[in-house]
Amino acid sequence: MYKRFIFLSLFILISGCATSNSGESLSIFYTEKSANLETHRTTKVWTNYEDMKAQWRAEAINLNTGEQVFYGSMGPASAPGASLEIRKFIKDICEKRYNNWGIRQESGIDCVISRYQDEIYYKDFEDLKDSYFKTALRTGDTNYMRKLWNQNELEQIKRARQEKEKMQKEIVLAGLLSRCEGFGWKDEDDLASCVQQEAYRDLQLEKQKREIKFLEQKLATAQNSYIDDDEPLFFLFLDAYAQSKQRESILQMKKDIARLKASNKYKGSSTEAALRSLYRTNN
Repeated sequence: MYKRFIFLSLFILISGCATSNSGESLSIFYTEKSANLETHRTTKVWTNYEDMKAQWRAEAINLNTGEQVFYGSMGPASAPGASLEIRKFIKDICEKRYNNWGIRQESGIDCVISRYQDEIYYKDFEDLKDSYFKTALRTGDTNYMRKLWNQNELEQIKRARQEKEKMQKEIVLAGLLSRCEGFGWKDEDDLASCVQQEAYRDLQLEKQKREIKFLEQKLATAQNSYIDDDEPLFFLFLDAYAQSKQRESILQMKKDIARLKASNKYKGSSTEAALRSLYRTNN
């Protein structure tokens, strides 16, 4: 096997050619780039990513400007795991990590890989912003990609996050309260105690379901692929009600229950359906 590998490597080096993405025989020194990548000389210049022929291809989006740049190479150094792997290479170019003398520098530019081979992670800058907006809404964290948004957009994310928290908290409490009333509890102390127990029960059950789902995804997905393992937002509220052992927490829960029952958002059995839907669509 080792001799076969050596022979194949020597053959490629001697012939100087390899099969391209389009099935053509191209030199291993063949390179290509987007027209807006002016500082790098290549064999071919393209306007569209889809026109590239190289075996290894990647595109990056500049978060500072929204500009997209791409690069392709036939060389073995561009393969996964190589020192000049194509994704790292185009990211370094996009972020201007090195000056014209090859010396590493801090440019203040951040770029994100948007395409690799035939995979499309983000179609364009707006698609990337929309994806990161959803991530920020889910996690509540906008610091990691703050430069993506202006102040108005950051305020919009904050308001949307607060509204989402309020809505999910109401759904969780209303669903648990309706369930406990269905058990026959009427007294506010009994209801508060029941809500606490049911919150703990649901939290443990939903965590088990999520763990099973996570393991199934891990088995079915390529080894290095990204899997979203952020906990759903409703876990926070289930945990809060499950941990309501101190007097202040119990009193706050009773206030929440009284306020919810007085509002027009508490509609008996329909709240349990809303809770099941929340679990199903966010876990």
